[in-house]
Amino acid sequence: MTLALRPSSMAKELAVGLIKNASYAWSKIYGDDSFDIPTLTKAYGLLMKSQEDYNVLVNLNNEYAIANRDASQIVNKVKVDRRGLNFFGGLMYWFNTAPDYVNRMSLFLAKMLKDGCYEAHSVDENGNLVYDPKKDKRFSYYLEMRDKYGMRWVNGDEKYNLQRSLYLNSLEEFNGERTVLGIDKLSEEDMLPRAYTAKEKDSIKSFTDTAYGYYDIDRSPLIQHKAVGIIFGQYLKFWPSFVRYYFGKPDSKSKRGHREQAYRLDDNGNKTLLYLKYVTDSETGEDHVHYVTKEELDPSDPVVPHWV
Repeated sequence: MTLALRPSSMAKELAVGLIKNASYAWSKIYGDDSFDIPTLTKAYGLLMKSQEDYNVLVNLNNEYAIANRDASQIVNKVKVDRRGLNFFGGLMYWFNTAPDYVNRMSLFLAKMLKDGCYEAHSVDENGNLVYDPKKDKRFSYYLEMRDKYGMRWVNGDEKYNLQRSLYLNSLEEFNGERTVLGIDKLSEEDMLPRAYTAKEKDSIKSFTDTAYGYYDIDRSPLIQHKAVGIIFGQYLKFWPSFVRYYFGKPDSKSKRGHREQAYRLDDNGNKTLLYLKYVTDSETGEDHVHYVTKEELDPSDPVVPHWV
């Protein structure tokens, strides 16, 4: 109990997390799409702001399960004994989990701010999280212009084509999830239900777990459930992420919840981005998709990125 109630330990974990997150932002170790220092600073600011922002943050964490949302651990917050609510148990739980919550959520918020989707979230009068794709900077221009363009690819408007391709890619992933659940598919006319798909959510969660350890039961290594794991449990929660970070394949270190444009490698290992080229069959009238470089597009072709 003495160790769990030490405020100095909580302060230390917060300071270490701040330094670690800042190093990620400064070095851009997770790629060009990584957030920068000003964006991370804004994320920390949101964690310390008004009640309205706090309500949005709590709901975002409930939606995407970034920090302290393991069902097997939530019960620790509301333990009851013969004297009622276990105050000291709850206080110890808070001292141990508050730094982890701040460290993980700051990464998640920095990601959302970089993508431009945080401002698309609000809380309604019933306390429910509301997502408005029209306020999401990844899709706002497309949704503004799609009635004018008739929801088709447009030659000469790369921003529209870029956002439409991202929107359709998200729509395809959401429909895959809905098919598994037996829910009707969405069409392009529909609004996206969430800012991130399940695949993106898992990618972001993997990013935070790699940074701060696998503390949720459903993501912890098998050895943790064996006798040796029970004895050395605390180390086995963190060390797998440490090993993965330093010894994992490059692609396992780059998961951060964003889509990557497909590319082609030349003999020297240089990347050339790929785009979609639609070719109509003169006999059947059917459209076929070819994956080409930007230089291989005709002047009349719309510029449409190919996402993977």
